[in-house]
Amino acid sequence: MKALVSSGLRMWSVVFPSWAARWLLDQFMTPRPWRKPVTSFVGSHSEMADGSVLWRLGKGEKRALLVHGWSGHRDQFSSITKILLDRGFEVHLLDPPGHGDSPPQRSNPVRFIQAIEAVFGYLGRVDLAIGHSMGASALLHACLSKPRYAPSHLVSISAPANFEFPVRTAARMANLGDAATVQFMAMVEQEAGVPFAQLDLTTRATTGAPPLLLVHDENDPQIPVEHAEMIQSNWPKATVLLTKGFGHNRVLAAPTALDTIDQLLAE
Repeated sequence: MKALVSSGLRMWSVVFPSWAARWLLDQFMTPRPWRKPVTSFVGSHSEMADGSVLWRLGKGEKRALLVHGWSGHRDQFSSITKILLDRGFEVHLLDPPGHGDSPPQRSNPVRFIQAIEAVFGYLGRVDLAIGHSMGASALLHACLSKPRYAPSHLVSISAPANFEFPVRTAARMANLGDAATVQFMAMVEQEAGVPFAQLDLTTRATTGAPPLLLVHDENDPQIPVEHAEMIQSNWPKATVLLTKGFGHNRVLAAPTALDTIDQLLAE
């Protein structure tokens, strides 16, 4: 049945490429709701102008910002949040537009970046920022765009080096034909308002960027580990920590990753 559906989508995209591209655009730009019950966090929150929701947990002199990925949720940071709270951090967790407790709406990578930039302006400089998946890439872009707000240390987990890769992957997974894929890619760029070339961490100027820890699983099925290596090659003070057997999401609770983050906080 799955193969039959895939073949049907392929044929549809060849005969009606514009319709197929528009259909996938609507699917791609609409975040899926997080299915796991939210039980990990009880704290205050602030509603941002763009619809994002910023949660605050704990109270301390040092502050950390956590940003989850596409169709993700702040609950994914439960293990990391516990470490931060135990270390006396005030923890801020961002639900970007269309995610978590923010109103349901379309979103895109640029809206993630803009949401993080707005949080920087709201909070001022934070001591540590950690992002996962698209949230990690958006966080790095925001730090490069707003260097005066860049935290002392950054942790990027399972991040794509560019946003073109996940978009093209979506087209391949949907089995779009060539013409539909080209139109889909153009539609994503048009809705985001920024060409893919400007959202590539391997070509952006990173002079003066803060130290960066890149955590990536060797067998990540969504974002290949080579993306961590590509980011490292263009980031002056970047180190890569590889895990094995945790994939794209479970790496957020990988013992080696948690121990390294805890050691970074201790230092």
